[in-house]
Amino acid sequence: MQAGRISHRTRRLLSQNLADAKAKLDEQDAKLAEFKKHNMGSLPDETQTNLGLLTGLNTQLQAATQALGQAQSTGLYRVASFLARSRMEERAIRDKPQALDQQLAQMQDHWRLYKRLHR
Repeated sequence: MQAGRISHRTRRLLSQNLADAKAKLDEQDAKLAEFKKHNMGSLPDETQTNLGLLTGLNTQLQAATQALGQAQSTGLYRVASFLARSRMEERAIRDKPQALDQQLAQMQDHWRLYKRLHR
């Protein structure tokens, strides 16, 4: 019976030691995860990855800058000429009723004069 109690105590001691070790390991894993999260991108093993990403982003930035320059040089001219045409058309449309009213008044004057002359 004593051997049974010893093996039971041993199992309980080993189980407790295993649980303590697991708790310490979980705590260390949490600390490591927090450290990596806080220092993301600045760890030594990420240097090459970061340089590669930076090179790719610089290439994309240069391409976007060139495309923007081309769009501005050709697009701005098109936009400016479109706006100028739109403004001219707007003025013509806005002034058209006044011109039509003037023409109508002239026609009415001519008609009255015609009727007076041809009675």
